[in-house]
Amino acid sequence: MKNDSRTVHHNAQPLDSDQRSVAAELLKDVNGVNQEAEIFAVVVPAAGTLAGRLAASIYKSLEGRSYDSVVIIAAGSESAEGRINIWNADTYAGTNGVLAVDDHLRNELCDEDDDIYVSDDGHYVDDGIRAQLPFLHEAVGSFRIVPVVMGEEAPEFCRELGGALSEVVHNRRTLIVAAVDIESGTEESVSKLAEYMCALDESRLFELIRSRAVKLRGGGALMSALIAGSRRGARRIEVLDVYLPDEGPGGIAAVIAK
Repeated sequence: MKNDSRTVHHNAQPLDSDQRSVAAELLKDVNGVNQEAEIFAVVVPAAGTLAGRLAASIYKSLEGRSYDSVVIIAAGSESAEGRINIWNADTYAGTNGVLAVDDHLRNELCDEDDDIYVSDDGHYVDDGIRAQLPFLHEAVGSFRIVPVVMGEEAPEFCRELGGALSEVVHNRRTLIVAAVDIESGTEESVSKLAEYMCALDESRLFELIRSRAVKLRGGGALMSALIAGSRRGARRIEVLDVYLPDEGPGGIAAVIAK
């Protein structure tokens, strides 16, 4: 578990670009977590211009690791309302070219639950998925992608997606990335968010998020990643840093590991 030395900061200045060259420079200047940990999932800011160093601290922890596929989960737009949609094309255009979509993993996720669909509904927004790609390319190299947007983030949908992910990634080199922004919250409520994450306390996290004491964009992504990790044997979350919302959204950087 993360110790109590974590700090809560005010929002960092936006970056001018989230391209690969910027990601590479940021990765040179940050520290990651223990490289011996088996990292199952990460939580990063959804807004690519939010706090590049916050995201970089997470992706630094992935350097030298190899993943066959990366599942990136983000909040969906209104067009995805009431469902979970996985990108429906064979490729996905990012900031560094075109990535192959892991069709086998995508189809297995859809087979696991009736609320998961193959559709581009909800994907044509700034959902934070593309913002992760420069960092991922720099940190882990090549991989296939499974872009997921959640048009519904109720607990039952989070449990369905988290459960489905825990089933299909068994014995696979798969990373889950949860793209999350903190839209509003006090220092106290955001600290509670980090505390409950570190404790893997699913019930209190759901309660906090639903109370709106902390308003998240991507709360469903966070909970789905945490649930999938817990069911696959993850026993600790390290919260590296937290930024409070100020003139823009805040963010949280965390690693879910075994």
